[in-house]
Parts: sequence; C-alpha cells; structure tokens
Amino acid sequence: MELIEDIGLTRLSNSLYMQFMDDVDEAIRDTTPEVLKIKNLYGDFSALLEKLDESYQLQKRNNITATLDEKDKIRKDRLRCFLLHVEADQYNEDPTKRESSRVITNRMDSYGNILRASRRNVTAKMKDAGQALQAEPLAEEVENIGQTDNVAAFIAANEAYHTLSLERTEERKQLVIKAMLSNRNEMDDVYRKIVSVVNSQVTLNALMDEDTGSGSEPGLPEVQAEGTDNPLVEFVKTINALIKETREEAERTGSTDETPTEPTEEPDGEEKPTDEPTETPDEEQPTEEPEENPDEEQPTEPDDRPVVQ
Repeated sequence: MELIEDIGLTRLSNSLYMQFMDDVDEAIRDTTPEVLKIKNLYGDFSALLEKLDESYQLQKRNNITATLDEKDKIRKDRLRCFLLHVEADQYNEDPTKRESSRVITNRMDSYGNILRASRRNVTAKMKDAGQALQAEPLAEEVENIGQTDNVAAFIAANEAYHTLSLERTEERKQLVIKAMLSNRNEMDDVYRKIVSVVNSQVTLNALMDEDTGSGSEPGLPEVQAEGTDNPLVEFVKTINALIKETREEAERTGSTDETPTEPTEEPDGEEKPTDEPTETPDEEQPTEEPEENPDEEQPTEPDDRPVVQ
C-alpha cells in the first residue's frame, strides 16, 4: 500500500514551491476533485493558489519607482555636466588645465560609457569615480580646472539614488515576505488536509480488501481493489513522483526558502504525515524454538519402544 509521502514545504524556495503546487493542482484536476472526494478542499486550494500567484508577482512598479526614475536622471545630468566641463578644458589656453583635463579624461574613460550602463553598474562606477576624483592625485587636477563642486554634485546625486533604491528593495522584500508567508502557511494547511483525506481513503480501501475480499458483503460500501485502474492509487503515485522530483531539484540547485516561513503547528488531534508510507503489518508467523546446542548430537528415542501390531 503506497501513501502520499511528506515533503518539507517550508524549506522550498518560492519558485519551487509555486511549481510544486501548480503540478499538484494539475494532478487533482486530471483525477477530478469529485473522484478524490475533496471537492470542498479543492475550492480552498484553488483560491489560495490564486492568492499565492498574486503575492509572488509583487515585483511590479510602485510609487517609489517614479521618484527613482527622476533621481536616476538627475545623477546622470550631474555627471554629464562634469564630463562636458572636463572635455571643454581640453581646448583651454592654459596648458596646465589642458593637462588636468587629459589626466581626468583618461581616468573616466577607464569606466567605459557610464551613462549607457545598467543602473546597478552606473551606481557602482559613479561611486568609484567620485572617490578617485576626491583623492590625490586626481583631486588636485579637479581643483585646477574648477570642477570640485561638480564632482561633489554627482556624488551626492548618485548617493541619493542609491539610498532610495535600497529603500524600494526593502519595501518590496517586506511585501513579498508578509504576503508569501501568510499565503504559504494557509496553503500548507490545505495541502496537508488533502493528503490526509486521500491517504485515509487508500488505507480504508486496503484494509477492507484485506478483511472482506471484494467488499460486497451486506452493509459495506463497494471499494475498488488496489490496482493500476484505481484512480486513488494512480493519484498517489503521481504526487509521490512530483515530491521526488521536487526534492531532487531542491537538492540539485540548493534551493532553500527565499522567504523563510515559520513552521506551522498541526491542528489538535491530527498528526503530520511521516516521511515513509505506513504499511499494514503482516500477520506474525510462529517461529520455531532454536536448538540450544546445535553442534551437539541430539538424543534419539530408545529403540525398545513397543511395536504396535
């Protein structure tokens, strides 16, 4: 008798968790909730699956994004202003300023085209350039062409962008954690109830097959014998295959929970499914008493027994 195995749901990453629940949903729909006798539970399962998908898709634009776009534009404008002033001094009549412009340009060229880089790279490159331009020997060259204030301006603008970016990241992180934590805990509970209902039916069928044969005695419900044509048995095999694949994927990718969830306590009176399916114990077979000294020759009955004619 094969039962649905347990799986550590709280240890799965959000992406792997969503994939597993989507696969379980497809398996339920293939067998149908009516056959599995989980019609009411499946209604809860479907509703929670929608909520999970919504909370998983929270990586969308929010109010901070518009402000962040503006701050990105400002920092690039401040950097562009500095770069154009440096370029202009390449044509200055003062040779010392032309030399300062050349030295600074060489340093800025080492970063590539900062203005065309991704936002994350822009942040890193502007920060590094600002630190270099405020330290010797470049600080003296910057001061020589009168660009100290412009350097400070693009550094401040870049820092303002970075600070707001971290704020948005934390805000999104908290939204995802709270929503996913709540929805995953609810889904865990409904999933375990479905497993409990299915496992109970499989166990009952197996016990009735063992005790009553076909289960056709008066007063007993008709049950299907365990076999490949039994939809309950096939459903159990399908879910266990999904569990095995999910475990292997989690192990292969090192996929731990992106938003750790607190383990939920099982309702009073209910036990959490164990990792190994339970088997109905076989009837105990009587065992023969072992011989105390197997190497010694065993005594035989005397030869003078009376002979029965």
